[in-house]
Amino acid sequence: SAQAGLREALNAGIKSALISAVTYTGSPGIMQADLAILDQFAIDYAAARSGELIVQITNEIRETVRDLVWQSVSGIYTPQELAGLIKQIIPLHDRFANAVLRRNETLFKQFIKQGMDIDEAKAKALSLSEKYAAKLTRLRARTIARTEIMTASGQGHLAGWNSANQSGLIGTGWQKVWLTAQDERVCPQCGPLDHEKVAWDGVFSWGGRTSPRHPNCRCDVALVPDEV
Repeated sequence: SAQAGLREALNAGIKSALISAVTYTGSPGIMQADLAILDQFAIDYAAARSGELIVQITNEIRETVRDLVWQSVSGIYTPQELAGLIKQIIPLHDRFANAVLRRNETLFKQFIKQGMDIDEAKAKALSLSEKYAAKLTRLRARTIARTEIMTASGQGHLAGWNSANQSGLIGTGWQKVWLTAQDERVCPQCGPLDHEKVAWDGVFSWGGRTSPRHPNCRCDVALVPDEV
């Protein structure tokens, strides 16, 4: 079978990064991964291109983030550890920075109305605003960590499948399927895509070739053999 041939080739040492040979029954939620291999394709992508879409950071920070993502995809850091490291170096983007300023101004006015003197109101508003800024920094760091890892994974899938196709392991009849997390947190953008199938090298209806579709996206894309 196609799956047996793929397994034999991989066991023989042919690296076809992030190939997911799956058994697809056609029933919602029934998708069993038979094989999922993270190898050099995803790592190479992380080393070369991760961090490209992060806005409002210096080139130096982008290079640092790229190196950290590469180490995480390589297994050196967990996603949680990656987020913690990114938090230490990433600045707030304008939307979050403006939110902190608005929070400080609102708190200051609130404390003045409550009868605090100006110095006390400034100090308390600043303290609470700093905590809010820290919270937003953690949020941005987690978003970057999750999205960059998912992007490296998705691009690794594509590169691996292309390599497998060139080696004759994937035929023209193979497809890929979009998989959501299938829970209440699935967003309106991705929900309609669940179990959508296209050619293994094709484009999904939303215009992209693989996940993630957006920051913090939890979707995945799996390969479907032509015999399924």
